[in-house]
Order: sequence, then C-alpha cells, then structure tokens
Amino acid sequence: MRLKRLFALLTGAALALSLAACGSPDSAQSPGADPVQTESAAVHTAEDQLVLAGARTLAPGLEDVYFSHKLLGAWEPLISVDEQGNPMGVLAEDWERNEDATVWTFYLRQGVKFQNGEDFNADVVVENFNRYKLMESGYSQYTTFKVNELYPGLIGCEKVDDYTVKVSFTDPIPRLLFNMKDTASCIFYPGSWDTETGYFVEQPVGTGPYMIQKVVEDEYVDITAFDGYWGEPAKTKQIRVRIITDPQTRYAALDSEEVMGVLDLGAMPAALGDELLKDDRFAMAVQTSNITHFMLLKGEGTPFSDVRLRQAVSLAIDRQLIVDQLWGGYAKPTQNLLNRMCPDWVELPVEYDMDRAKELAREVLGEERITLDMYTRSLYLDRGPYKEMMEYIQSQLAQIGIDATVNIIDSSTYSEMSKAGELGANFMTHGMSNLNAYHFLNLYMSSDGSYNQSQHLAYHNSKADELLAEMSTTLDDERFHELAVELQEIANTELPVIPLFYDTSNLIYNQQQITGYEDFSDHLDLSHLAWVNVE
Repeated sequence: MRLKRLFALLTGAALALSLAACGSPDSAQSPGADPVQTESAAVHTAEDQLVLAGARTLAPGLEDVYFSHKLLGAWEPLISVDEQGNPMGVLAEDWERNEDATVWTFYLRQGVKFQNGEDFNADVVVENFNRYKLMESGYSQYTTFKVNELYPGLIGCEKVDDYTVKVSFTDPIPRLLFNMKDTASCIFYPGSWDTETGYFVEQPVGTGPYMIQKVVEDEYVDITAFDGYWGEPAKTKQIRVRIITDPQTRYAALDSEEVMGVLDLGAMPAALGDELLKDDRFAMAVQTSNITHFMLLKGEGTPFSDVRLRQAVSLAIDRQLIVDQLWGGYAKPTQNLLNRMCPDWVELPVEYDMDRAKELAREVLGEERITLDMYTRSLYLDRGPYKEMMEYIQSQLAQIGIDATVNIIDSSTYSEMSKAGELGANFMTHGMSNLNAYHFLNLYMSSDGSYNQSQHLAYHNSKADELLAEMSTTLDDERFHELAVELQEIANTELPVIPLFYDTSNLIYNQQQITGYEDFSDHLDLSHLAWVNVE
C-alpha cells in the first residue's frame, strides 16, 4: 500500500530515468569500482583544463563572508577535522588551553605563503580575529558567521611571537576547537575587507592550493594551481567548475563528456546517477555528509506548539520509504537532531506508526481539520526530489487531519516570509558545519536559540535549558558527552524540529578520464584530482 501511495509521486522521477536511459549503454558498473583505463581514454597535457559541474555557485563573491566555498581550495582554516570528526590542525599546528579554558594558545604553521607572496604569521591571525569580531551575523550562502555563537565571550586575539597567538574569552569555552572548524577560522590576507563590517571590498587572498582566476556569475569559476602552496601541490593545473542547475542537464553533460564529474550538494539525483553507473565510464564516490534534511514546523501561535501534534506529524512520515524510493537508498533515515558525523552522536529510534499518529492528532485537534502551508526554496529542486517528497508527506498528513499545501518559492521570498513567521512548515537542509554538539543543539533547543527564534518554533523546555547551560561550560569531556546524549534523547521525543534523513555525498565521475574522487571525507579535495592519461 505504501508503494501505491507513492506511485503517482514517482512518475516524474521515473520519466527522468527513462529519458536518461535512451542514450545510455547497458553494461553494469558498481559504485566505487577501480578506474577502467581503455584505449579510448583521451591523452591530456598537464595544462589541459579539467571541467566539473555543480548545482550552485561556489564563488558567490564580495557579499559572501567567505567569498568562495572551501571546496575550491582558495582559502584554508586554522582548524579542520579528521575523518572521525575530531579537531585537526591546518594553519595552526598545535594548541593548548589554560586550566579553565578561557585562554587558548595556538602555535602556527611556519613557511606558509599567501597567494600574493606574503607570509602567513601571527599578525595575520590577529587581523582575522579582528574581522571575526565585526561579524555579528555575517551572511553566506553556505553557513552564516555569528561571532557570538562561534566565539562566545571573545575578548580578542593577541600576538605572543611571530608564530604564536593567544585567544581570550570572558567565560570557559572548552569545545572551542570544534567551533573553529573550517569556515569559523578561515584565514585571508588583511586588507581585502571593510574594517567596519568585515565584508570584502575586493577579492580576498588565501593560502590554499588553488587561486580563483575568473568568476562568471551563474556560469562558471576558473581556478589554477598555486605554485607556492606549502602542502602537497595540486595534481591538476587548471579546473573549471560550471554551474548547471538542472540535474538532467548535468546528466547530459557527463554523458557527453563536456564535464568529467559532478560535485557539491545534490550532485546527481539517485535515479539519474544509477542510470549513469550502467555505463562503465562512470563510477561513484560515496561519503557520509554533515547534511541533515529537516521539516520545521512553526509553533508560535499554532497547534504545533503542542508536542503531541509534532509527534503525530513525525509518526505519519515513513522516512525509510522516502530514502528508498526517492533518494535511491543512499541516505539514512533519522529522528536525531545531531548529524551522525558528530563525535557525540548516538543512534536513536526512528518510528513510523500511522495508527498512533492518528490517535495523537485526534487528542489535539479532536474532529477538526487544520491547514498547513508547506514551503521549500526552489534551489532544493536542483538537488533532489523535494517536491515529490513534500507531496508524499502532504498525502500522509491528510490522514491525520492536516490539509497541507506544497509551495515552492525563491530565496528572496523565503527570506522575507521566514522573518515574518509566515512559513507554516519549512523543508530545508542544515549542515553541522563545526560538529560541536552543544552549538547545534543550542540553535534549536535553547529557549533563546537563534533558529528556535528565527524560525518561530516556540520550543521551550526548562530542563533542556539547564542541560545546555552546563554543557556550555563543563571541562569534563565525559560529562559533555553525557549531556549531549540526554539532549539528543529529549529532542528525539519532543521534536523541536522534525529530522527526516542524513544525506550522503554521491559524486559521479568519469573514471576513464580522471582519478582522485575516492580520496575525500567531508568535501571533495580538488587538489587530488588528476587526468588518468597525461603526456
């Protein structure tokens, strides 16, 4: 019966697959297979440009607090994480903290040059922390920069010597290293930003393995290898990343070898990806992602402020069906607020029970039916079958007395409606960018949490507030984990938001032409990509 309910919703996906199949060979290819080299593979020179494609721009420009996505390799952070999600130094080689975690000392990597030839040193880091302090809510297409959340109680950063800095805080911040992951400790050469706002006034200069050479808005970005890079040099000199928003067009570009691979969020819908994998030219690199797909219900002034109705909605959704039928089985169903890449994550039950959903909804609504306007941004349609998923959920909610509408809006309309509290239900993704369990739980579960406030969730639990307060200052890692687990369990029951599933990065590439796609954890490292046949 479940499959019958989805039959109509899957028609669009099936049509896309059948269209894709028209010109595709039938030979099977398993994901992650070893590269197949054939006589037909082209021979390339070291200067040949490698062309890739993604669904969105990776270099939004001056209005973005990072200018470009980390994936392009133009800039680097002080701190990142390893494959287990634990802190790992990049431009900071080592660190230590004082007894109460109010002062952190960082020992910087020596011998690093910026792409303009200038040295990376303590003076540069101090200037970047001065920039951080300016960004109360720095806008980005990827993840916002809110200094009071990432560096709460930041006093400042001071130089100790040429390659040592001290960062001081008013209160203990024992999990600082997690907060600093990637975007939160991005380093640029001083002078490219406005000293009053922190926003860029000219293209910034980083220390990464690639330099941004050219950006054509809504079309492509060209990057070239930085010869003075301190680490392992990039294996490919020139890369172009095209912006191809339509997934079927990305499919066609891969099939015709206009592009050698796809990257970033929603790189290729499951149905089209599976079709490409029937051709032995292609393989797929699959890695766990820090992205979780959510349904947010406005609680402020609505029946959804009642936990029973949120539970009813959650129980009415068969997450496994969504994953299997719409995401090709590559994702993982969840009800957990935290992403599975977080070191403090624990696996919790995922429940689907329509009978219980109806009972709970009846307790809240009686015999009354209510309406719910569900929204998502149009950009999500380029990354996966969001409309089909919402239509499925719409059909499920109808069974528990909720008459929902499916609405696709552009980003500017979304922003306006979100601020005004006009989104009845908001379908979105949220990446756990720094893997700090406290930071993410606080966003949604604290009575004052920024997402709780901005999304008008109206979630309040005094016990959760107490646990979060302790979590923010405890110096005991074991106690921190205990608190994280307890809060995950509360969220799994009370559902301040409704998690749906964890995403994976499913990146299709032409294995006869390029290699290096298999060598990544969080984001694809473009510097590892190389032509298979080079003169």
